[in-house]
Amino acid sequence: MRSCGVIIACATFFGSEAISAIFAKAVFPTPQSTPEFFIFDNNCKLDAHLKQNGDTHFINTGKPVDVFHFTSKHKVTDTHCQVNCNPAAFPKLIDKGS
Repeated sequence: MRSCGVIIACATFFGSEAISAIFAKAVFPTPQSTPEFFIFDNNCKLDAHLKQNGDTHFINTGKPVDVFHFTSKHKVTDTHCQVNCNPAAFPKLIDKGS
């Protein structure tokens, strides 16, 4: 879904949302088509998976997790998430301090 509310893709996940499936590549098939930001509740694992496999498809895409997941579901000790996916680290996404 775009920030304006327009749905750009919909899919049914059978079994689980496997990070290795990287469903976002079906929506953004070329590196040139990737968005400036891709907000996904499991971006920490997605970003780590891409980096571990040398996948540069989303190299120019910011991958923050949403604030709820960051404060409720991601451990402070998860260094990768804290450094790469903290929504507060993306100034373009902050409006009036929130």
